[in-house]
Amino acid sequence: FLRELRRRHFDLAISFDTKLRPALLTWLAGIPTRVVPERVFDDAPTRLGPLYTHVAPIPPGLADRLQADTYLQIVRNFLGSAGEGAPALGRLSPEHRARAAALMARLPTGARRIALCIKSTFALKDWPLESCARLVELLHARTGAAFFVVGTAAHREYAERLRELTRTPVANFCGETSLKELAALLAQSDLL
Repeated sequence: FLRELRRRHFDLAISFDTKLRPALLTWLAGIPTRVVPERVFDDAPTRLGPLYTHVAPIPPGLADRLQADTYLQIVRNFLGSAGEGAPALGRLSPEHRARAAALMARLPTGARRIALCIKSTFALKDWPLESCARLVELLHARTGAAFFVVGTAAHREYAERLRELTRTPVANFCGETSLKELAALLAQSDLL
């Protein structure tokens, strides 16, 4: 892994945690600019600053905010940019909305539409599929809702396993949308 990092000649590494592993990997890989926050989620400052070229200051109280805000602040501090901006996705075109409508047309009509995002990039964060299946069955029995799974193409097989565990039909839209089509799809959903 270290050889691969060296071979790719990265110019910049921003670590969003203060653990030893990313500090050593980026330092040993010879990445010339390495950024770490002075602290994350607590008031204890990092002791790994010497392995980085920049230690980004974190304002007090940031640990009480959303994790994404903390990460954005680390990047803002390194870049020297001020202020907070809303995430920008851009406008959804009629084509994006039409693609979402075509996917929604595959669901039973007249039911509430519930989007499920059941797979993360870190297995320990995934809820057991059996629990997801029980929840789908319970919500369907109480509301008559229609369900669909969203995710990347890599999540498609995992979503198929959920479909096998439930008697309630669950549509698998994993890998079938672009980011904007996904936004249009979620805008037409009743719950995520």
